[in-house]
Amino acid sequence: MCLIIWDKLFGSFQEELEEVPVKYGLTKPVEDPSNPVNIIFHEWKSMAKDVSKTSTFTTKLKYIFMPPGWSHDGSSKTAVELRKAQKNPNN
Repeated sequence: MCLIIWDKLFGSFQEELEEVPVKYGLTKPVEDPSNPVNIIFHEWKSMAKDVSKTSTFTTKLKYIFMPPGWSHDGSSKTAVELRKAQKNPNN
């Protein structure tokens, strides 16, 4: 949330480009935006839900250590896949 260390670790860090306007924000709406604790931990709750979806220990670990957006069934895209889709919108 506050540090880019996670983006650096998982390969989702993107330096700001002069020709591309920066858009800051969340990828999903927060359930209760009036609660500051919920704002901070909403993504951790989402990760816990993802981990609980699977039965194998290996897959649970992958939800924690794989890149953001990774899913065991391919239902979501990683940051790298989303970036590629933005560069090539016709693909």
